[in-house]
Amino acid sequence: MRTAFGIFVSFLLFCACNQPEKEYHAESYFDVPAFFNAEAMRLKSSQIELVKSTSVSDKNDSIRMHQPDWNREFKLFRKVNLNVPALSGKYQVTSEFSDSINQTRYVLPKEMNGAVEVRISENAKGIIQRLECRIVETSTLT
Repeated sequence: MRTAFGIFVSFLLFCACNQPEKEYHAESYFDVPAFFNAEAMRLKSSQIELVKSTSVSDKNDSIRMHQPDWNREFKLFRKVNLNVPALSGKYQVTSEFSDSINQTRYVLPKEMNGAVEVRISENAKGIIQRLECRIVETSTLT
């Protein structure tokens, strides 16, 4: 009886050790925070002037900044992260090519909070020309 039990335990250990691990491959989207980190580093050494504009209830305002802190200016943009594990596979991704510009669009279903739509336009050399993001946040507080 002990021999049968020993063989059974050995068999279980052998099977447990040889089980291949299931690999989880999340769908990877464009890395928005890394893009803005790289842009902040690139712009830090330049003498580019920043013009910030706002529009609220038909009132427009703008301010010029001669030596902006690019890390601070891009802080809000770096919060847009398409690669949150909970959102893997949730975005509908479409691409269009026209006038030598490739536009990739990431859209979340309407019932989900987060970065609802991100559009990335890049030229034929792969250089980003424009990045747009639309974020919708809802609250049940009234």
